[in-house]
Amino acid sequence: YAVRWLFTYPFQWRTGLFSLTIGELVLLVLAALVLVANFTNRTTEITGDLAIGMIVLSVTSATRNSVWTFLFGIPFERSLLIHKGCAYLTIIIGIWHAIISGMNSSGVSFIVGMGVMVLSSYFMIRRKYFEVFQVFHWICTPVVTISGVIHGAGFILVGFALMALDFILRYIFLSFLRNPRKVKATCLPADVIRLSFDNTQRKFHFRGGQYAFICVPKLGIFQWHPFSISSSPEDPVVSFHIRVLGNWTKSLQRLLLSGESTTELDVFIEGPYGSPMVNLDSNRYQIVLL
Repeated sequence: YAVRWLFTYPFQWRTGLFSLTIGELVLLVLAALVLVANFTNRTTEITGDLAIGMIVLSVTSATRNSVWTFLFGIPFERSLLIHKGCAYLTIIIGIWHAIISGMNSSGVSFIVGMGVMVLSSYFMIRRKYFEVFQVFHWICTPVVTISGVIHGAGFILVGFALMALDFILRYIFLSFLRNPRKVKATCLPADVIRLSFDNTQRKFHFRGGQYAFICVPKLGIFQWHPFSISSSPEDPVVSFHIRVLGNWTKSLQRLLLSGESTTELDVFIEGPYGSPMVNLDSNRYQIVLL
């Protein structure tokens, strides 16, 4: 971690241009170069390869255990910016590719599938109707993959193979094998729920400021939601304090209020996630505001 941070530290420096970091500027310049290369080129193969390259980058940057994090220390929540940007570029380049090469069914279904995913990812839809966003991603992902392969872009399978590997790591290893837990769930004043479990026997290793995805099977095995870990890594108990805001947290509150004041629940925990871009273990920073 320290070696990786040493090499990536210069990319964190702020510039005078809209408070962008050097790393963010590099990504913007690369995106601009890709667009210039796309619109100044009328070669079908090159525009098609650019579109597929962008979708592979988009897919790999959406995985929570990604090569981006391993190589560059970019945490999942920040690599989502790359995920979204590459998805937009895929659609733009794909449309230009269709204009210069002509339309066919596999190309149309590819662009339509990408468009539906982008539209359903609009932040108001994602915040208020998360299930809509999730279901459309589940439906359109195989549509885009199959359409890409039929269209002759087999390289797209590389990105989705990495996504499948991440899926196995997250749900089978981290959640179902390593982190099934029995937690104590308590309703607190001001619409707050506390989930806690003992961390002395089977250690749940995490660092300050990290978060985890929690699934309560009684509320749905496909419902996973991220919450910050509110306890210290040195505490004997791991705790999450959850504000009741959305549909899932309201359902959790109703489940708890229907029983005793403190209820024991079976949960799956995926994580922890969140890799700070600063080296908290070094002496460079005396105070860090999270």
